[in-house]
Order: sequence, then structure tokens, then C-alpha cells
Amino acid sequence: MRRNPDAVAVEHGGPTSYRALADLAAECGSLLRAHGLVPGSRVGIAVPRSLPMIAALIAIWDCGSVPVPLPSGGAARHVRRIVENCEARLVLTTDPKYASDGITPTVWAPYSVAVPHEPVPPVPITASDTAYILYTSGSTGTPKGIVMSHGAFAGTVDWQVRSTAATHAGRVPRQVQFTPLTFDVSLLEIFATFASGGTLLLPDESHRRDPALLLDMMARSRATSIFLPHVMLHAVADAAKARVGEHLPPLRQLLTGGEQLIVTDQLRTWMRNTPGCVVQNIYGPSETHVVTSHILDGDPASWPALPPIGKAVSGATLRIVGENGEPVATGETGELHISGPCLADGYLGAPELTAQRFLTDGTAVGRTYRSGDQVTDLGDGTLQYVGRIDGQIKIRGAVVDPTAVEAVLTEHPEVRTCAVVARERMPGQKHLVAYVVPTNPMRILDGADLTVEHGDTVLHRHLLDRLSEWSVPDTFVFLESLPLGSSGKINRAALPEPPRRRSTAARTAETRAETPAETRLIRIWSRLLNLDDVGTRDRFFEIGGDSVLLVRLQKEIVGEFGMEVRIADLIELATIQAIASRLSGGDEEGGPATKDRQSGDRRAAFRARGRQRRAGNRDQQEQ
Repeated sequence: MRRNPDAVAVEHGGPTSYRALADLAAECGSLLRAHGLVPGSRVGIAVPRSLPMIAALIAIWDCGSVPVPLPSGGAARHVRRIVENCEARLVLTTDPKYASDGITPTVWAPYSVAVPHEPVPPVPITASDTAYILYTSGSTGTPKGIVMSHGAFAGTVDWQVRSTAATHAGRVPRQVQFTPLTFDVSLLEIFATFASGGTLLLPDESHRRDPALLLDMMARSRATSIFLPHVMLHAVADAAKARVGEHLPPLRQLLTGGEQLIVTDQLRTWMRNTPGCVVQNIYGPSETHVVTSHILDGDPASWPALPPIGKAVSGATLRIVGENGEPVATGETGELHISGPCLADGYLGAPELTAQRFLTDGTAVGRTYRSGDQVTDLGDGTLQYVGRIDGQIKIRGAVVDPTAVEAVLTEHPEVRTCAVVARERMPGQKHLVAYVVPTNPMRILDGADLTVEHGDTVLHRHLLDRLSEWSVPDTFVFLESLPLGSSGKINRAALPEPPRRRSTAARTAETRAETPAETRLIRIWSRLLNLDDVGTRDRFFEIGGDSVLLVRLQKEIVGEFGMEVRIADLIELATIQAIASRLSGGDEEGGPATKDRQSGDRRAAFRARGRQRRAGNRDQQEQ
């Protein structure tokens, strides 16, 4: 901020200079101090992606305090556990539900410019002070807070600044702030950009959900760097495959991580049409932040389908060890142990868990974090990710422990025992399935051996109120008993595949197709959701749909009907009946087009967007 205070720090609806951002942070700091904030205290932050969110982070640090990001839309009980566990002095939010849910004390944002404040020098911060606390699900479903120091975080920021500079040829970055604040990459996006003197670009939520709109936003704002989780990376690559020239953002650095990167033909095409851009595959648990990096550059045709996670970055020392902690030979698989100044301090208020994961062996290595990840050294220090060693899995980029889900599920009085496993709905796309033996055998519906329910069941609500969204199964299969192996343990391999038909109780909203458009949409939904009994009034997210499938749904509707449909439209309409009605020009309940002028206007807008997109594609192909 001091180097060039008039440079643009943030773009969101308009430019904001570093000087103006500092002023807003000072106003926020005065508000927080007026509510009793003191150095060392913790502040829950639940502010949507906006200028006030950025200012709040700076203000909390300037007060010598610690930000604790809270999950957006999280269940009240889950959020309350976090607030109580970290002993937050304040919760800064724009959402009135925090006060109504009894999560107090609450401070409202954004902040009025009329708030009087005297300039207060920032509280001095040392490397050992806490920079932030991020919460993930623990082994029993209880949130665990990862305590990261300023020294550890500053080292990661320094690495990212140098990494970005190497790809930008002397230009300052224009970084899209894509990830949610509860994901550690978000803080790297923000503060590495500011440390570089660059500009942070804040997309609206509608842009984050829709790959085509995100590409449009990136092109308009001349974005040069973005981090995309693998799922969104593939969706954006698919949307970018028909674009060239000014219709594509001038990216220099495309970062990704969180799961095994798969290089698709669409990604190769996008990068081939974006000369000078590199793909940077990064890896690191939240307990260490980024510890490896691998750059894909040159001809995309030469890139491997499954790239490695790369070599150690500065500040990280990596070892691969066997079951007894012994080093493994090059080319063999073992658990990745991480040491160095990049390590978090541990888990807040959980000394036993900290001791289990952060080892101190008295050697020169010092503290070591057991990652639980299996890797292989390819021979030159480049690591290939293999998988988890502890049965944990990754759902939408987040690590999920099935045993944690099982522990919470068995707390429900209707559950005698259960097993939670991951299934692939389609190649590379995992979702959770819960197999439940109910305490009351009458819960085995329809007299069948097993049934399946999707969506808003009692058990689904029970879990959603206690766990993060990605940890909640979208499918529940009820069994008379779980299959056991000879040792008496659950034979998970013998658990049946979920049926393609749902139970009678779960089909209350089902109705038959009455129009050709509904028939075509049912066919698409059935294929995506792997169900045979989709009804026109079923709601997409209540019968197994998720954000990943929503992107696929949008693509298939565009291909089937030749009309451009936004992700936001599909979220709003939710059912086949409503979508078909609007596509056909009727009202949202299936009436004729003449009954609803607004639906007719929206249908025209659908078709206009489709014509514009196809015309734009033809123009690009002719250039």
C-alpha cells in the first residue's frame, strides 16, 4: 500500500485504490475496537466476497487479532461450535441469521463511512503470532481449528509472489479471487496479490457458479491469474474450447490443486489458445499450505494425462516414509511427511490430536506433519500423488473421513449401524452413499430388501446440521444388515450399488412428462443422476444433484435445445416442469405461453443468448 497508494487494489463494480482500501480498513478497525476487540482476540468473519470482506481481514490484522472464516450458509449448530471453540470475541457479518441463531456478539458489515475514527497505528505483529484459524471436520465430526502463524503464512506468500513474478514478465498480476474464505488458498490469492502490488478481481457469485459467465468476467477484466479447483477447471475449460482471441482472458498463470489433476483435451485446447499461460499444479494440506508445485508449459499436447504434484517449494522439507517411519527407496510409495517453517502450530485446544499429526522426534528435522497422503518420488524429487492411507477420500476437493460421517450418523436414534462409502456416479466424480440399518425394521420400506432415498430426508437434515455440506451423503440405502467379512468387520466391497429407482416415500414429487420438452429433460436428468424414475416436479438438488452435475446439466440442455441457459436460471427454476415450461414459452407451472408475458420474455432471452453465443463462435472461427 505504501509503495503506490493510488494503484488499483481491488476491482468489484469499480476500482478501489490501495489508499481507499486502507481508509476502509481503518474504519472497520475503529468499529471493531469500539465493540471491544483487543490484540490477540479472535473474530469470526462471515462477509460475502466484497470490498468490505477484504477490508475486514486487513483491519483484524491491524488490530493484532485473528480472523476465523465461517462457512457461508453453514448450519447454525456447526457455526456455533466453531465460534465457541475458538472463543470468538466478535462475529463480523452481513447475515442477520447469526443474531437470530443466537451466535453473539455480532457486528454488522459493511461499515458506514460515518463511523468516527482516529488514525491508530497497526499493532506490531511477530512471526509467531497467529495469522488465521481455519476449521475442517475432525474424526468425530467436531470441527478442528488449524492455527497458522504469520511466519508460516508469510513464507507461503513470499513463494507465491516469486512464482507469479516468474510468469508475468515484469507485469503486476490481475488476480481473480475465486475461492471461498474458508479455503486457505483464498488468503494466498488476496495477500500475495497485494504483496505484488497487483489488482484483486472479485467476481459476483453468479460468475463463480457459471463457467461461461466467469470466462466473460475474466476476459472483460483482463485477468492474468486465477486458481480453479479441478472440478471448476474442467467446466471452464469446456466452456473455453470454442473461444479464441479477445473472447479469452489473457491469462499468464492458471493454478489448480486439491485433487489429482487430469489433463483433458478441453484443457489442452484452452491453453493452446492462450499463448504464454502456464498451468501450475500445487499441493499442500491446510496444515502446511502449499508445499509442492509443478508447472505445465510448452506444447499442451506433450502434457501427461495425470501430472505429478511437483517438487518441494521453499520452506518445505519433504520425506517419504514407510509404515514404520523408515525412508523408502526412489520409485516406491510411502507416506509424505512435511517439515519446515511452513507448518501450522497445530489444532486449537486439541493437544492430543496435534501430537498425533505433528511429530517431534528430537532430530535435526524438528517438527514433522504426517500428511496421510501416499506419494512416489519419480527420481528427481518430483512427486506423484497416489492416494490416502487412512481411508479418507476427497469430495469436490475437500478431504472427507467416512468414519466421521458414520459417527455422527449413528447418533441419530433411528440408526442402529451404518457404513459410508464413496461411489462414482461417472468416471472421476465421487459422491457419498450411506448404508443404514435402522433401529426399527419397519424402516425397510415397500417390503423390499433395500430402498434408496435421495435429498431432504430426516437423516440428511441430521447430518447437514452437524457437518460441512460436502461431508453429507446425497444417497441413503436402507438394509436389514450390513455384509460382514470372515473377521466380523464390515465387508464394504459387498455393499450393493444404489438402485436406480427410489423408494415410494422418496417419490412424492414425481409426475409424468406431459410435453416433449419434459420428456427430453427427463432423459438428460436420468442419465446424469443415474436414476430411472425422475419426475417433472423433482428438484435437482434434492435427488442427488450437485454443483458439478449442474454444470453438466447446463451443457446438455444447451446441446439438446440449442438455447443458452444460465446456471442461475437452472438454480432458480429447479424442476423439469419449470425449465421445460420456460424453454417452451409457458408459465412455470406448465400453462400456455399466452398466460405469462414474463415467461415469454425469458424464453426470448434464452434464445437470444443462444444466437449471440453461436454468432460469437462463428466470428471467432472466421478470424
